Amino acid sequence: MKKYFALTILAAAALLLCGCIAAETLSPADIGIAELEEKMEKAMDPKGAFRNADSYVQREMLKIEGVFTDSIYQIDLKYKKPHFFKLTTLENNEPVSAVIFNAGSAWQVDYAEKNVSEITGADLVRLNVLYRLTTPNEKYSRLFKSVKVFHCKFPDDPTDYYKIVCLPQNPENNISIYINANDFLPRRIKADLVLPMQDKKVEFEYTGFIDTYESMDNVMIPQKTTGISNGIESTTTVFDYKLNVDIPDSEF
Repeated sequence: MKKYFALTILAAAALLLCGCIAAETLSPADIGIAELEEKMEKAMDPKGAFRNADSYVQREMLKIEGVFTDSIYQIDLKYKKPHFFKLTTLENNEPVSAVIFNAGSAWQVDYAEKNVSEITGADLVRLNVLYRLTTPNEKYSRLFKSVKVFHCKFPDDPTDYYKIVCLPQNPENNISIYINANDFLPRRIKADLVLPMQDKKVEFEYTGFIDTYESMDNVMIPQKTTGISNGIESTTTVFDYKLNVDIPDSEF
């Protein structure tokens, strides 16, 4: 049920590796997290195709807006049971970098420098969360230390939302997912994180809006997402999604 938070690879990567939603009004929810997750799962995976998949490949274009020119990348995500995950960034059809997860260990690949380094410590913990978010049958309620549900309204939006607030182990971080209360599809995501970088703490903010969904291989996929991360605007567009792809273990 995770990929629903991995709504897009961009959002997950921004949250875990590294905007703004208007003021909101919260009230007690008329639904618990278990029931809400069940309804979300039915909305996004009505035939159980994703839940029962042994592997999948998702490809998307990432456009980052610049002052003089935009940067465009292709992001490829590959997952295979029981414990394989690979996230590759390409520019001009050439791989730039990759993150590989295999049975609890992980590596960062720099193709330009022809360098491979092991990911350890806090970075490995965050990557493990990203991996679990891309795993069929994962749930927020199992993944995070604390999960709360609220009813949510915005002054400029007539839609009713359920807001899922996820608190990781680090109390300085919080991640919120906004679910349309009518169709139970995630529509917004917001994260405020404090991450250690080069012996200091760096604050990251990410806000994402899921603009359109599309059914791909019997799964409702967030086909287009716009986001803001620390003032930088981006757009991701999923153009390929396939389940049960034959991926050799050597890829990982």
